[in-house]
Amino acid sequence: MRKGYGVSILLVLLGLVFLAAAATRLQPINAQRVRDKMEPMVATDDLRLASELRLPTVALSLFRSLAIDYLWIRADNLKMEGQYFDAQHLARLICELQPNLATVWDFQAWNMAYNISVAMPTAPERWNWVWAGIELLRDKGLKYNPKNMALYYSLAWTFWHKMGGYSDDQNRYYKKRLAYEIGPFLTPLLTPIWQSCTQEDLINLAESEQNWNQLIKDQDFADLVGKIKQAEPKFDSDQAMFDGLVDMRIHARDYSEDLYPVLQQNLETEAFDKLDLFVRARLLRERWKLNPQRMVDLNNKYGPINYKQQGKRESLDWRMPEVHAIYWADRALQYAEPGKRDTVYLKLNRLIYHGLQNLFHYGRLQVIGLNVPQKATPREAGQEIPDTPERYQLELFNTQDLRMFPIAYQATVDLLRNYEEAGEDKPGGVRDGSINLLRDGITNFWLTGQTELARRYYRELKNRYPTSQRKWPSLTLFVKNQIKSEAESFGPKKASDYINSMLREHWGRLAVGDDENAAIKEAWARQIHQIVEEDFSAETDPTNRIRLMEYPKLYYISLQDFFDDQFVISDIKYTLLSRLKISQPALFERVMKYLRKKSSESKAPNPK
Repeated sequence: MRKGYGVSILLVLLGLVFLAAAATRLQPINAQRVRDKMEPMVATDDLRLASELRLPTVALSLFRSLAIDYLWIRADNLKMEGQYFDAQHLARLICELQPNLATVWDFQAWNMAYNISVAMPTAPERWNWVWAGIELLRDKGLKYNPKNMALYYSLAWTFWHKMGGYSDDQNRYYKKRLAYEIGPFLTPLLTPIWQSCTQEDLINLAESEQNWNQLIKDQDFADLVGKIKQAEPKFDSDQAMFDGLVDMRIHARDYSEDLYPVLQQNLETEAFDKLDLFVRARLLRERWKLNPQRMVDLNNKYGPINYKQQGKRESLDWRMPEVHAIYWADRALQYAEPGKRDTVYLKLNRLIYHGLQNLFHYGRLQVIGLNVPQKATPREAGQEIPDTPERYQLELFNTQDLRMFPIAYQATVDLLRNYEEAGEDKPGGVRDGSINLLRDGITNFWLTGQTELARRYYRELKNRYPTSQRKWPSLTLFVKNQIKSEAESFGPKKASDYINSMLREHWGRLAVGDDENAAIKEAWARQIHQIVEEDFSAETDPTNRIRLMEYPKLYYISLQDFFDDQFVISDIKYTLLSRLKISQPALFERVMKYLRKKSSESKAPNPK
């Protein structure tokens, strides 16, 4: 018994000796980290860390690793059991105990955005959790792990998949909420809030003065700031003024009536321009962690092409979740080792490729409606309180953006090259996606009358993928075959419904000013009608069982259907009528006659 007791004492003493020896190596290791620029952030050095967490962090000292191991195992078990809220609290403690463990931040952010969010009953409550996951990665995880490419990928994936994708049944709300939240930061103050920003807007933000103390030295600038603060009692500090000047674009009634005349009187002054740029640039950096110069650089790299201005690059639409995904994925790639093509590197490039493809297919965004989307008051987990929904909610319309085609196609070429350099087989999905993308681009360029671009990319298709087709027809026949293939996929019996659907899309695009996509939809409808008529003419279909109505009649009926659709908001219908009155007055008169007749019939007494 005494012998065993002595051995135990000896082992304890040896353990303490080894711990002391290990402690002596901490200083040289940390010095090496500093020399290699790998010095980790220390949670206890963060003054914003709650004192109740700092105390156990310091107290655990060398035993902190053991505590983290236990908490990690416990949190993982809770997650497997579906105890998401308990797992979240443990994961938060682990993050503060070991902020340099990237997998912990990844776990907690995923838990919030994907697991807890779907357990919430309303869209605003879901948004709170999805956004909490994004903020955790962006504002904390990357703060302590600024070069961790895997965390950048998780952040980009959440924007692209959770918000930009369609797997979550509340994805439309996420898209609306993102556009609503960031919109006021992108365009100058006192301009239409849902106007998309331009490259010039972002260049001005990037080049604006960032030093407030330097700005306030200018007497005209200081006078303007003084007038604004005097007009609005809520602006009792510089930061309150910064926040309020952006917030007032949405919540106008919450601010003093004396404020707006002051702003209007100084709208054209240099001092107001400087204030506007400083406020928006500062809040973009602080709230969104977006660097305006990086935004400009990303536009130059991936921005849509203006074909009418010799290929000039325009701004990406920063209200789209795919653009934020591309921004963070591109940020991560700056930390890649030269020549190294590991799994994370390829995943980041593939995410950029998918994001650009999405921007080609539905990256043109129109916003209808100016009311605030329903929110939920942030409280303890599971106790959010949704506010009263507005009568009309923010409405987004996404359509194809042909300006993004060259960028999206080049991304497929770059991705295939990266796989080659990594020594991996070319993924069939990327190659097939590249071919399908080329086919779509060629067809839509041809339908919109941009035949030179259609020819250029048709040559690209034949040269780069010569085995994808045995014999290459003429461009015109190639496009007709593409349309015919589409028609055959639903069959002639459903052709009329498909044509009507295309034409109703045509009217919707026309109403919101998207003339390019309106022309594409109408051209598709007309071409499919022609193909079906040719394939099922009187000679081939003597019984006339599947002959279509004449195209002009279908064209007008689709317009009637558009105005009869109760799900199309009134603002869209009125806008379309205004455009028809100018561009097609005869059609406008015909529609108005139909609407007046329908209105009078609805007011007539019901016959007994």
